[in-house]
Amino acid sequence: MRIVSTTAVLLFVSALICAQRFKSDVLLINVVATVVDGKGRTIPNLTADDFIIEEDGQPQAINLLLPSADLPISIGVVLDASKSMESKIRTAQRAVDRFLTMIHKDDEIFLMTFAMRASVIADFTSDRTTLRNALLTGVNVAGGTSLYDSLSQGLQKVQQGRYQKKAVLVVTDGEDTTSMTRFDKALQYIREADMLVYSIGIKGAPVFDLAAEPLSGTPGSSRPINTTVDMKVLNQFGDASGGRAWEISEAAFGKNMDAVLDTIAAELRSQYSIGYYPNRPAKDGQWHRVRIRMTNPDYVARGRKEYFDAKATAVIPPAAGRYAGRPLADVLRDLQARGLDVVFSSELVRPDMRVASEPTSTTPRKILDDVLEPHQLRAVAGPKNTWLVVKRQK
Repeated sequence: MRIVSTTAVLLFVSALICAQRFKSDVLLINVVATVVDGKGRTIPNLTADDFIIEEDGQPQAINLLLPSADLPISIGVVLDASKSMESKIRTAQRAVDRFLTMIHKDDEIFLMTFAMRASVIADFTSDRTTLRNALLTGVNVAGGTSLYDSLSQGLQKVQQGRYQKKAVLVVTDGEDTTSMTRFDKALQYIREADMLVYSIGIKGAPVFDLAAEPLSGTPGSSRPINTTVDMKVLNQFGDASGGRAWEISEAAFGKNMDAVLDTIAAELRSQYSIGYYPNRPAKDGQWHRVRIRMTNPDYVARGRKEYFDAKATAVIPPAAGRYAGRPLADVLRDLQARGLDVVFSSELVRPDMRVASEPTSTTPRKILDDVLEPHQLRAVAGPKNTWLVVKRQK
């Protein structure tokens, strides 16, 4: 069975390479579709004849279709570790650990936790023992909730995955309170990314921080920590990507969390990868709407609803050296790996920013200044020996 699956993947890749060879001037659009019946059950064994795909209202010919059970996935798990998760974090860890055993053994996963800032506690790996150890021992609960910053960083991270099919799972119990990234920017990054975003929102009673300053005029009281889940936000994340969002009550968290993760694991193994060439001029620099319908009216398809067809631009090869020509965000991550604790927002450090010239400095801290300065950015000292990337004041 494994040989058949591998062969299917190789055939798909070969077909993709051949198609691109003969249509090098046309962008192949890939859409991951989830198909369910009226009871929410996934539907196997569908063919191209079962799908109708439209772009901007115009029917498109399906060139490639492959059940994604045959495709490995790069997955990022982004787990809220803010103070309000304290009573739920152990249950969340156990549930996510169980989820990791349910998806395909060859899928690669990274684990990221977040409170006021995000932290990768396990890099991409398919080694479940490494992931389990990081999940059960590397989570520290504290601080506020930088959901948008952390989701944006998770999207950037999962783009580094080696597999074409990508997904992010976010588990949180609160609204964003401390991000530098705005909601509309976070949503834009999802729209631009070719990946699924699944979210689990945990609805609980308010938690009171006994160490905080008392509320003014209320002797003996303490400041509540926000635990309200904004499901409108999480639903928009899912809707933009073709994923989904669920709200779980804290009272039934353990049981319901397992059921939701079962559903996500089943969906990831029961989707379809659809490829088509748009019947319009390519590289027009426009957003395009995508709609997937089924020939069987009893079935419903879910997938991303739009994509951006970027205009062709001249590719400038990187200058000789270590940093010149590379994406600025990648260089900042390199500096993090060298021990410099750099904190940056994807709203300030955009994916299109590149290092213009090779830094003249050799130490990580000086290199940081060199690569930020041309983009009107600078680094300021933050808490616990961090360096925060901010706009340079005019």
